[in-house]
Amino acid sequence: MDCIAKSSFSRSIAKAFIFTGQSGTSNTRGSTRQDSVSSLLVAEALTLQSGLLTAENLEIPTLKMLSDNSTLVRAINNDNQNKEIYGIVKDNQQLSSDFVDILFFRISR
Repeated sequence: MDCIAKSSFSRSIAKAFIFTGQSGTSNTRGSTRQDSVSSLLVAEALTLQSGLLTAENLEIPTLKMLSDNSTLVRAINNDNQNKEIYGIVKDNQQLSSDFVDILFFRISR
């Protein structure tokens, strides 16, 4: 199952994600709004977290997370220390341990 996470930023964010099956069809979509977000990087990290929580609630065992934010993907995959998103990345890594198989990839816009 693939999850594409996108967000728009202006201190208040709209978080959206789409889960697609192997056939490429959209199975589940979701979106939420959150206020008082400090940066686009934080917005992307929170959006990814929303996708992880939804996948966990849907009991999806295998997941490929896609993001166009290379800083975020590097922070998750390589455990890079980024002060701005450190806590969110640690939470996302902890959530990731609940899946049988999970991969994080950077995609182009």
